Amino acid sequence: MGRNKELGAADVFGDAFFDSVVPIVDAGLATMFKPPIEIGGCLTAEPAPGHSPGQVTYRLRSRGEEAVFSGDVLHSPIQIVMPALNTSYCVWPDIARQTRRAFLERAADQESLILPVHFGAPHCGYIRRQADGFRFEPAKW
Repeated sequence: MGRNKELGAADVFGDAFFDSVVPIVDAGLATMFKPPIEIGGCLTAEPAPGHSPGQVTYRLRSRGEEAVFSGDVLHSPIQIVMPALNTSYCVWPDIARQTRRAFLERAADQESLILPVHFGAPHCGYIRRQADGFRFEPAKW
């Protein structure tokens, strides 16, 4: 993990943060917020610590249903079956495991459609309980 002396910020994303995010912030086009925060009456940004500083999930509610954009809480479907499994990118491994487990518990309890950013086809689905753990059920189209 590098450090950008000019910003005094931990560089956990490599050059991508500095060439893709900082210019947007510098141009005044970003709105900084501290989660949880509700946006537009239907979208809530919620803290999801462990993977990286500032990591959030987005919970979308409409007509009594819920979908959750999981961000980097999940990188692979195997983490649904093995929630203790981290990637090498988790800055705070123990917190990432706790966050992932809580995410899976809530998704199963709420029957939320999960929209993981890193999964391949079928891309989205549901977390279902299976014995003492979880399984993934692809969404039907």
